[in-house]
Amino acid sequence: MAEPEDVILEGAHLAATRLGALWARRGGAADRVDLAQLRRRLELLVAAVFPGAPEIAVAEPPAPPTLLARIAGCAPAHLRPRVALASTDGERLRLPRELDAVPPGERVARYRLLALEQAARRARGTAALLPRDPLLRDLFLLAEAASVDRLLAERLPGLVGDLRAARAAARAARVDAPRATARERCVEALVRALLEADPTMPPAGFPGDDPPGASPAGSLAWARREAERIRARPGRYRGVAAVALWGGASPG
Repeated sequence: MAEPEDVILEGAHLAATRLGALWARRGGAADRVDLAQLRRRLELLVAAVFPGAPEIAVAEPPAPPTLLARIAGCAPAHLRPRVALASTDGERLRLPRELDAVPPGERVARYRLLALEQAARRARGTAALLPRDPLLRDLFLLAEAASVDRLLAERLPGLVGDLRAARAAARAARVDAPRATARERCVEALVRALLEADPTMPPAGFPGDDPPGASPAGSLAWARREAERIRARPGRYRGVAAVALWGGASPG
C-alpha cells in the first residue's frame, strides 16, 4: 500500500499536469498565461507538496545598476538581470508576474517548476544561511540548486522531464562573458556543469550527489571549500549570470 505522503504528492502532480493540459486545450489561451491566472492553483500545489507553504507574491523586476556601479565595472552587462527572478526570503515565495522569455506552451509547466523550486528552498531554510560574500553566496546557491533539483526529482518523478527541459534551455542561453576574470570563469564552469547534468544526479563533488536533498549546512560547507580553491585564481569576483529556473537571492 502506498504511503499517505506518496498519495498526496502524486495527486498534486496529477492536478498540475491536468492544469497544463486544460490551458493547452483552450485554443490560444496559453499565449496569455501569467501569474495572476495561475497563482491560486500554484499555491494549492506547493501546499500539498510542502505543507505550510505561504501565499505566492509577485517578484518585482530588478532595479537598474547605478551609474557609479557601471563606471566601476561592478555591474557588467551580462550580470544585469532584465527580468524578475523567482525567490524566497524564508517567509514569502515570489514569482515573476509574466514569463515572456518562455514559449507560450511551456509557461504553465515553468510556473509549476518555479513555485516548487522556491517552496523547496523555503522548506529547507536556504535563505537563513545565505552568505553576504558574493563568491560564497553564488557557490552556496549553486549547491542548493543541485540539492533542490534532486529533491524534486526524487519526490515528484513526473517533474524530471520538465526539469531536464528547463535546464537544457538555461544552458543554451548561457553566453561567454568576454571580460570575465579567472574566478568568474571557474564559477561559470560549475554552473554549466550542473545545467548539463541530469537533475536526478548532480556532478561528482557537488552536494546532493550523496544523499538526496543534502542540507543547506552541507551546501555552505561545500561553498566554503570551493571558494577557497577559486580565490587562488587571479582577478576579482563580480558574479555570474543568474539561472532563472533556480531564481535569485533573497536573504531572510
